[in-house]
Amino acid sequence: MSVPNWVLKNSRFILGIVIAGTALSLLASVIYRHFGTTGIRSFEIAVSGVLTAVLAILYFRQTTILEQQKELRVRELDRELRQQHTETLRERIKEWHGDPSHSLGSTEETELNLPSVSGTSFNSAQTKDVYVVDGGRQLEESSFSVIPESLDGDKYFKDLLENHATDLKRQKERIEELHQEFVDHRNSFVNATYGETIEEDQCILKPTEEFSSWIFELFLREKRSLLRPDLETKSQQVLVQASYVNDSHQIHRYTRSGYGQHSIYTAHLKDDVELNKEEIDELEEEVECKTDELIQETLERIKKREEYSHIQEAARILDEGERRIEELEQTLVEYHGKPLYKGSCEYLDEGQ
Repeated sequence: MSVPNWVLKNSRFILGIVIAGTALSLLASVIYRHFGTTGIRSFEIAVSGVLTAVLAILYFRQTTILEQQKELRVRELDRELRQQHTETLRERIKEWHGDPSHSLGSTEETELNLPSVSGTSFNSAQTKDVYVVDGGRQLEESSFSVIPESLDGDKYFKDLLENHATDLKRQKERIEELHQEFVDHRNSFVNATYGETIEEDQCILKPTEEFSSWIFELFLREKRSLLRPDLETKSQQVLVQASYVNDSHQIHRYTRSGYGQHSIYTAHLKDDVELNKEEIDELEEEVECKTDELIQETLERIKKREEYSHIQEAARILDEGERRIEELEQTLVEYHGKPLYKGSCEYLDEGQ
């Protein structure tokens, strides 16, 4: 036969009661011998009061023990529930980062789902939609996102940012703000920048729609110290220069770099001009020299104009963006290593 748990916990207290009961019995015998029934009656009343008090104390002790056991069990269940919810949120942290075991600052290649900063732009976190053309240049700039597409609309990821990792939410929003500021400066520069249209004897030189964007990237790479020092002029910061005559008698001035090919100037042959191949080859050389001159003049002109401030701000924003993304990665690694995530939410409330 097993002994009740409460008896074991109060064994000393019960032993004391037994000893006290034995002592009271002996005391009752002495009182009866000296004072008779009157003394015994008074003694019984006193003993009854003492026993009532003892029972009240015993009941209070037992109630206290049960309450402590209940609170301990509630804390254990709450910790188990929070542990389970933390693991659910940790999976979102891993998915956002891509590889939390990757050492920060390591040069080792790793698959990350974080946004990044290239030489001249912000790049979204990993998404399913990719648009590229020759040379790896992005054809269409999709909407910028700090989080991978798989987490967009995820209810637990929203819970993570809103209730358990508000610092991650602030970092995410700051990077989004920086991207928007960068886009605003880029658009303002491109809209205010133009190349000159020049009429020559045999053709008309016109800048293309890509010209302003190319100038923006060129200045930005210079400001961020990303230009090749072995090339003499900024217009030579392209690896290859080439000209091309298409079927509509337009000579295109192409530039090629690690970011793809840009057509920055076209030379439109005048309607009354007819050239043979040798003459076209000579004209291509003239177009190349003339467009180089125009580019240099444009660069010098822009540096003295107000719109150049957009270049300075864009470079500053990209530099800050790099730092913010590094901080974001650091925070994600820290959260991945935390045993439990603080904060309350509807999922924990429902479990409790």
